[in-house]
Amino acid sequence: MLTVVLVPFVTAAVAEYLNSADLDLAQPAITLYCAVILLNNIAWNLILYTYLFSELLVKPSVDIKKAKQQARYSRYILFLYSFTFILSFWFPLIAFTIMPLSFFSWLIQSIAIKEEKMTY
Repeated sequence: MLTVVLVPFVTAAVAEYLNSADLDLAQPAITLYCAVILLNNIAWNLILYTYLFSELLVKPSVDIKKAKQQARYSRYILFLYSFTFILSFWFPLIAFTIMPLSFFSWLIQSIAIKEEKMTY
């Protein structure tokens, strides 16, 4: 529900304030956007941790080693999102540029997961 409710709201706020004449008004909206994306990543990391480190939740056909290797990437991105959140306080436009670029890394990662079989 975090993704469905908060991400569209903060995206609309960023769009509204980026169109304003004073870009200083966009800084709080961009910082809020980076915070919501960071919280979303933390939530997904918790879900992945719960799923992958509890043997009862994993189907027998799933290769746990490969799945854990893919989940490690999500933890690396957590550091990028934390850095971008902190950066947004001083350089909001740079932080707002880094955030969509990181979404391309998720796209590349998802293509790699599709190509690599996660089951036996």
